[in-house]
Amino acid sequence: MNRLLMTFSLLLTLTRLSAQDAYYAVDPLVVTAHRFPVRAADVSRAVTVIDSAEIRRSPYTSVQELLLHTAGVDLQRRGPEGVQADVSVRGASFEGTLILIDGVPVNDCQTAHHNLNLPLSTDDVERIEVVRGSLSGLYGADAVGGVIHIITKNGGRSTAELSAGSFGYYRAAAALAGGASRFSFRLSGEKKRSDGYAPATDFDQSNLFLKTAADFGTWSFRWSAGYNDKAFGANAFYSSLFPNEWEHTRTLLSTVAVDLKQPRWTFTPRLLLRRHDDDFMLDRARPDFYRNTHVNRTIQAELPIQWSTPIGRLAFFSDWKLEQLNSSALGDRRRQSLGLCAAFNRTLFDRFDINPTFYGHYTSEWGWRAWPGVDAGVHFGRFKLFAAVHSAFRAPSFTELYYQSPANIGNPRLRPESATTTEIGGSLRGGSFTASLSFFRRSARELIDWVRDSSGEPWRAVNIGRLQTFGPEAQLSLTSPGVPTVERLSLGAAHISASKQSAAPQSKYALRHLKNQMTLTVDHRLPGAVRFSWSLQYRERCNEKPYTLLDAGAARSFGRLQVFFKSLNLLNTTYSDFVGVPMPGRQWTVGIKLNDN
Repeated sequence: MNRLLMTFSLLLTLTRLSAQDAYYAVDPLVVTAHRFPVRAADVSRAVTVIDSAEIRRSPYTSVQELLLHTAGVDLQRRGPEGVQADVSVRGASFEGTLILIDGVPVNDCQTAHHNLNLPLSTDDVERIEVVRGSLSGLYGADAVGGVIHIITKNGGRSTAELSAGSFGYYRAAAALAGGASRFSFRLSGEKKRSDGYAPATDFDQSNLFLKTAADFGTWSFRWSAGYNDKAFGANAFYSSLFPNEWEHTRTLLSTVAVDLKQPRWTFTPRLLLRRHDDDFMLDRARPDFYRNTHVNRTIQAELPIQWSTPIGRLAFFSDWKLEQLNSSALGDRRRQSLGLCAAFNRTLFDRFDINPTFYGHYTSEWGWRAWPGVDAGVHFGRFKLFAAVHSAFRAPSFTELYYQSPANIGNPRLRPESATTTEIGGSLRGGSFTASLSFFRRSARELIDWVRDSSGEPWRAVNIGRLQTFGPEAQLSLTSPGVPTVERLSLGAAHISASKQSAAPQSKYALRHLKNQMTLTVDHRLPGAVRFSWSLQYRERCNEKPYTLLDAGAARSFGRLQVFFKSLNLLNTTYSDFVGVPMPGRQWTVGIKLNDN
């Protein structure tokens, strides 16, 4: 806690110093927090935007790892390069994080372990918006801890890249992009593999993504399709009793959206088609000992409409979803849901804003339920104070309900998990800096977790009762802070405490959140036109030993050709995000990249 207090003091000190800087940055539009495009300075929620500049200079080559340095976000990895990762926000379960791609939910109905099986490379991403806090009043199911919205590029530049590194790693990626005044397209592909840093940690991944867009003034059209293929050794991923697991997943998704635009209203119907295949072996050396296959399909249609009226902006939204699963272990399952949402945004005197929301949700198993919320804010010059109260829920996944294996046992009697989050915070924006501080409390009910009495027993899915989660978060971003060679500096800190009100024994997920988290990222421009970036993070989980990670990358451009070097875990720290699943030590990658301009 003393470290956190020191971090908060540093944030405030740096904020005062940065106010003297004369550089002015663009205030981005944020679309996730309110379903209306809103300037980041006007958002009445705790929001982080990972912009294209951060992505371009990051030492990471997987979309998942771009989330590592966002305060309040916990990326738990079972291997490098996005082999498999779970993401949670503010200490909620990874099942309680909603993932969007270009406004469309892509969560997996079998298990949220597959939520980040995304057919995207980092070059495909324009920006990522992270909204922390419950948000089912706007987005329906799964937005318990927060929403992560990945917004892809329209067009962009054509590129080709080759790289190689430690543990037999190589990566080849290319993108072809173009268009005219009304049209744009982007086709990208990526292949990466590794021999692994330990037994049964090898992987082979492929991504293919296509996005086309056309804009005719009063209406526009977008279509995207992607394919992700991952085969990997899953060393003790799901149980320490079986260290030689293996898994092969394939994800195919396609989205279609049409924007109909008039001066006072916008109508944006969207359609998602998603298929996910999962082939899992409990013991790679004995394929017939225990092997299961799963195929799930999701069809989702959304009909959002927005109106600008004399009293404010209105949004109405309806969605229908069909989820189907054919599984050798979970059986054949089917679930339908229907959602109806209303949202309102009102600004008074260019200073006050209020944003009530309401979402009614129907599922074939549990009937109708309602999830309201409201947030409000007030400006005092560059400073904005905000407060929010929002509710959220999630349905049990098919794995939590029906899975049966020697290591994990589901529970068909599980009830939906729900939560209410209250928060208060403030943000300060200047020409070259942003700073924010927020405090939240989430009260979870019917919390779903996997528990057991001793390490020799299988995990069982249960509703463990209530859990109170609370804590502060702080962020600071400085552009051109007046330090020689430094172009950008970002700081983040979060502390989460939990008060359990249940008799749950050993917890697999719910009580393993990050207790303390601190991050520092610095971008340099060195002599000789060398760009150098490094990221430091301190992580401490509940009842576990803290650790520190240092990642870095450098690049030098020679016209259209760029040469780069990246290294992860420079301190060679021994750590794991999951008990019994050690992460790799020091890694390095060297490569070249060719840009079309």
